[in-house]
Amino acid sequence: MARPKKADGIATTNIRITVETHQRVKTLADMLGVNISEALDMLIQKHAPEVEEELKRREERRKAFMQSAEAADEKAATIIRSRLRELVLQKEVAENRRIMQTEICEATGLNPNTISRWMSPVAFERFEVKAVEALCQWLNIGVGELLAVERVRPEDGV
Repeated sequence: MARPKKADGIATTNIRITVETHQRVKTLADMLGVNISEALDMLIQKHAPEVEEELKRREERRKAFMQSAEAADEKAATIIRSRLRELVLQKEVAENRRIMQTEICEATGLNPNTISRWMSPVAFERFEVKAVEALCQWLNIGVGELLAVERVRPEDGV
C-alpha cells in the first residue's frame, strides 16, 4: 500500500512492491504503452482516495488513543512511599546481621510507631522532617534514596 509523505513541502509516495506486483505493473505499462513509473502513478492516482481515507481513520484512532491516555494521566496521582524496609534489608545483607526495629528506634530517637509506619509500603499523606533527617543520617543516605515518588492511576490502587 502507498504511504504519502511530505518531504521539503513536496508530496512523495514510497511504495513497497513484490516481484509479482512488479510484473503486473510492467504488464499494465506495456498494455498502456507507458513506462513502469507512469503506470505506478496511474495506480496511485486511482487508489489515492482509499489511501487518504485509511490515513484519516488511523489519525483519528491515534488522536482518540492520545486523548484517553491524557485523560488517564490527569487522573493519576503523585504519591510518596518509604523505601526504609528495602534499605534496612540491604543494610542487613551488607552487615550480615539482623536489624530489629527497636535498634532503629534507639539509633534514631524515633518512636516504634513511627518506625513501623516507615517500614510499611503504604503511601504517605504526610511525614515529619525530623523522621526523614534521623533515618537518612542513620542510613547515611540522602532524602531521594529514602523516599520514592511515584505516579499511580486510581485503578492501580495506592
